[in-house]
Amino acid sequence: GHQSGAIVVWRLFLKRDSAGGGVIKQRIKLIRDSHLQAVVHVAFLDGHHSRCISCDLGGVLCVQLIAKRPLLKNSFNVTTAQVLDGGAGPVHALAVLEPDHRLRHHIADQYSLVAFATRRRTHLLSLHVDQKRRLQYSHIRRPVSADDGESLPQLHWRQVTTEDVLEAQHSGKAPDPVLAIGWGTELQLLQVVSETEFVTTARWQCSTRITGVRWLGTQAVCVLHEREKLTVVDPYAMKALQTTTTDGLQVVYHNRFGVNSSLSSSPAMRRTQSMVTG
Repeated sequence: GHQSGAIVVWRLFLKRDSAGGGVIKQRIKLIRDSHLQAVVHVAFLDGHHSRCISCDLGGVLCVQLIAKRPLLKNSFNVTTAQVLDGGAGPVHALAVLEPDHRLRHHIADQYSLVAFATRRRTHLLSLHVDQKRRLQYSHIRRPVSADDGESLPQLHWRQVTTEDVLEAQHSGKAPDPVLAIGWGTELQLLQVVSETEFVTTARWQCSTRITGVRWLGTQAVCVLHEREKLTVVDPYAMKALQTTTTDGLQVVYHNRFGVNSSLSSSPAMRRTQSMVTG
């Protein structure tokens, strides 16, 4: 995604020859007409890379269907479907649950789940190819600790693992998808239990604002927070397992969402005051 609103689709492949080979990149499509503002989020929706989701600075969210033209080498068509028109405001964070086709008839594979956060809420929806199977979940309001507007939401899905597949083969049921939401000083775990229902399974309070959240496999969540700390949290007991300092690493993170960008410095950390849109 580019600041002009254009999206460029590349194909990367490995070329092997007597000289050792290397990675070859080929531009297969330039998409110009989907967005009028800078593209700030872009991600593929399925494992075959035939669909991607894009969102611009104004909150316009689109699904791009990329299809190869029959009988024409290296020629592709793109069909764009607009999902959000920008009326909900800018999308501050977006996370796609990567499907795993080994889990057939499971919600993680069937519904192309996407989480996105606007200024006040986190939203869950399905972007299945079949619009009749698309779902719109209720909205989750941002926590009180984020009401000052001084922090951005952080979203990350717990991905399906080989252990999940083996468990599904043994018991007939795979674990439900879980979304980690870090916003303000609160870490929240949201479990999708059916096609129309989700529940908050746990909450954990951080001492300072959360600036990054990532699942480490299925047994731990890594939380980065303002005071140059990195904490590993047990998602089941919801307690801190280990905290280490990031002092001296000059960690950079966003705490504003806008057009202009600038940097400010503290003794051991620099942070962006606005989201970089270039």
